[in-house]
Order: sequence, then C-alpha cells, then structure tokens
Amino acid sequence: MQEIGFPKARRQLEYHADDANGIDIQNTGRFKIQCKAMKKQPNVPEVMKNIQTKRDDIPVVVYKVDRKGTYVAFKYEDALSLMRVLKEA
Repeated sequence: MQEIGFPKARRQLEYHADDANGIDIQNTGRFKIQCKAMKKQPNVPEVMKNIQTKRDDIPVVVYKVDRKGTYVAFKYEDALSLMRVLKEA
C-alpha cells in the first residue's frame, strides 16, 4: 500500500482487534481493507459484512488462496466508480 501512495499504511495490531471495525490495514484513506489467507476462496459477501464503513468508504477484501494467487474484491458499484476514474486518467 505504501508504494501506491499510502505511506502510513500499517497492519492493524492484533491487540486492537476489538476496535478494528473489520479493518486489517490502517491509514488507507477511504479504502477499508480486510485481508484473508486461506486454502479456498473466502465468502467475500460475509467478509464484507464485517467491514464497518462510513458513507464514502470503499470496503475491500484482499485474499490469498494457497497456490492460486492473491485477489482483490470490491462491491460492483465501487468497482465501476474506480474504473471511471482510471478511464479518465
């Protein structure tokens, strides 16, 4: 996250889990990121339910599946908004 413009991005500390609001990476602006490393793909909608967001926040699930790679999931409307911004760039 630091290399794309979030210099203060940090992993949520384990002992702050109670006040993490479902967010694993701190200091990422509007992006509220939950991370998973699993043998199989996680149930993304269930994971998204655990991410507490405000009005303009974008919940993101980053997940690594054993021997299959790392993936990112957004809600459809958030993905469209991001694609519009990228199209204009």
